[in-house]
Amino acid sequence: MPLKDDVMLMVMAIKSLFSKPITKEYREEERDELARGMPLLHPEKCLGCSLCARSCPPQAITMVVVGKKKVGNREIPFRNPSFDYYKCIYCGICAEVCPANAIEMVKKSILIYSSKEGDRL
Repeated sequence: MPLKDDVMLMVMAIKSLFSKPITKEYREEERDELARGMPLLHPEKCLGCSLCARSCPPQAITMVVVGKKKVGNREIPFRNPSFDYYKCIYCGICAEVCPANAIEMVKKSILIYSSKEGDRL
């Protein structure tokens, strides 16, 4: 019985060598239309709700303290999302769930350098 399975596997492998590829080749213009881009934060619009971080599939967004906000008589830390572009899969879910439209998917490559303390340079 195991020999029969091995033969079937070999037959399938040989068939796949001579079959056409399943993936579709896109022209350069079509690739630009299909690309979603990378997330870019507009911090002045951000509410600090962290919906983006909670909905991020690869958990590429962390909320970092950027200041303080006064709520009633108390001051609480105000947080903005910070993107880890190495983990990001560029799905655009963060931009879709943002109630303030503070996250935009841009198709340009943006280089953002930060120090060890998390300050943007």
